[in-house]
Amino acid sequence: YALLKAILDTKTTPRWNPELYDPKDIFADHMGRIYTCRLTKRQLLSLPHLRRVMHPDAKDGFFDQLKWPRAFQCGVLEGDHPPSNPLPRRWRDAISQQLAQKPFTVRSLVALVNAVPYAHISEPQFDKLMKSISELGFHLKGLKSADEASVIFIALSSLSVIRKDETLAKTLGILLRRHVLGLEHAIGVHMYFRTSLWLSRAFDSENDGLAWLADQIEHLAFADLNARDADMLTSEIEMTCRMSSQHWIPLSRARKALSMIPR
Repeated sequence: YALLKAILDTKTTPRWNPELYDPKDIFADHMGRIYTCRLTKRQLLSLPHLRRVMHPDAKDGFFDQLKWPRAFQCGVLEGDHPPSNPLPRRWRDAISQQLAQKPFTVRSLVALVNAVPYAHISEPQFDKLMKSISELGFHLKGLKSADEASVIFIALSSLSVIRKDETLAKTLGILLRRHVLGLEHAIGVHMYFRTSLWLSRAFDSENDGLAWLADQIEHLAFADLNARDADMLTSEIEMTCRMSSQHWIPLSRARKALSMIPR
């Protein structure tokens, strides 16, 4: 319930992802905020005791406690703010080098996928990503597991919502249809619905997003689902509709189709 509610809220807080948080990250978040202050309030470093503790080479100092990248992930109250810290040079270089790899496979997305929750993706890198996905023929080549596919879909879905990019959302929707059932590393019904719901939040128009989501779910509802998957999908649809009443009518046809699957 909490995860579905968080996905629905990504319309206003696109960078906030509760799955990336656990209790120990509260400390990392605190350290990241101190680091941001160090960059923006340099006059504080004139104080001798702070300058000593904040020096990069200080033994048992601040930088020994700073954990990248967890210290720079988005907090619950800043899910619509751009990242405060620049992407480290080594990450920028890794993203550019991997996106330029030939042939392009899912291995080429590792650095970018890891950077999405923490930093801004530049326009040249985003353009290269879109071009490379189309060159893949809407098929993620080189997958080693369904979990790996899920991580990629979650990160790129988050990127599409952050950028409010309908083109990326629709492109990922096609990829989802290819990877939901039947393939060796299929992501399964739960991840398909959750990711489609996430992508629907990338549309500027709420009605357009709902119509697109309905089409995505109907595609799966009319596929060759077993009773267990149909029940799981029905449950998640109804839970979403209870949280957001505007989903009832657009998803009614999909719910009807799922009800006709033999139990």
